[in-house]
Amino acid sequence: MADGARSYLNAQLNTWGLGGYEANNGESITDWAWERYLETGDADIVLLELREQRGFKERFPAYEALAK
Repeated sequence: MADGARSYLNAQLNTWGLGGYEANNGESITDWAWERYLETGDADIVLLELREQRGFKERFPAYEALAK
């Protein structure tokens, strides 16, 4: 089951163009998201925190300005 969930997460991040980016801690954004999900058990928290990661900000530079 976990392999399927991790594969789904990886596919979704790749769909958004985030697969090759890094999280704030220097690991891949996919590894970071999976570890955060395992820690919290809450995909909504991971999605909220994803917006604060270095890779997300690099991939979507206008997001922060649009969010304001």
